[in-house]
Parts: sequence; C-alpha cells; structure tokens
Amino acid sequence: MNKATPTQLAWMTAFLWLMLVSLLMWQVFASDYSEFLQEGAPDINNMPSFQVSKVTFVHYLDESCSCHRFALPHVNDIEKSYPDVKHVRLDGDSLTQSERKAYERWGISSPSVSIINKDGSILYHGPYTDGAVCGQGEDIIQKQMQRRDSGDASKQLNLLSYGCYCNWQASN
Repeated sequence: MNKATPTQLAWMTAFLWLMLVSLLMWQVFASDYSEFLQEGAPDINNMPSFQVSKVTFVHYLDESCSCHRFALPHVNDIEKSYPDVKHVRLDGDSLTQSERKAYERWGISSPSVSIINKDGSILYHGPYTDGAVCGQGEDIIQKQMQRRDSGDASKQLNLLSYGCYCNWQASN
C-alpha cells in the first residue's frame, strides 16, 4: 500500500475544498436562477398603454430579490447612458398610487425593464441583457433603442431568458 505524497494530499484537499465551495454556492444561488417568465405570458395584443410625455424606462427592481445586487450597477449605467429618457424605478420611486399600480401589474420578473414610447405603447419588455446576470451578455436595451431610432416601433416581449430572476408578483 502506497502512502499519499504531500503533493497528492494537497491536490485532494484542494479538490474537496472546491467541491464543498461549489456545493455551498449552488445551495445559496440556485434558487434565483430561473426562467424569466415564471407564470402565464401576457398577451401582446392587450399590452397596456401608459400616459407618458417622453420615452420612459420602467425598471422593475425588487430590493428583496438577491438578483438585485447584480442589476443595480447596470441600471445605474443605463440611467447615465440615456439621460434624455425618463427613468422610473419600482424600488422606491415616488409615484402616485395609480401609476405604481399600472406599472406593477405589467411586471413579470425582477430585474427587468419596460421601454415605453412617447405614444404610451410598450416598445420592449424583458431582461436588460441576455447574460446569466444583469450587466453580462449582449445589451438588449441598446439594441432596442437603436431599433426604435431606425423607425421600428413594433412591440417586443422577451420572455425566453434564463438567469437570475425573482418572481415579481410574489415579491410585491
């Protein structure tokens, strides 16, 4: 029977430590990785209309959602990148009760965003990016704004993402 060398013991210890850390990380974070759409899809033909005076980004953010920490730096960057757009955060903005009710009814998951055109129609609703967490992957907001600026005002719902999301209805 051969005895393990110190190098082999070090590798086995490192492997066991890595497995334990991976298991703990999975336990802590796995519950928040889900499909963007957690319940029935909204009907694109019955999308609400809002009264806005200019293009508006409605940020569906829930501070109690563990995914919020990933979204917040990205949302701050978006607000800086689009200063001519009205930004409404549903994590503490001072809105009237009717405004809050209208926006919240449309929420699906947190974090997410709605882009509302000047005419009050929703141009886009869905996640900020196509990455596993907000701020990673392709920037969907930029693509939607470029599409809008080119004259394409078709409504788009992005309901097929998988990443760090919390159910909006359950959290509010």
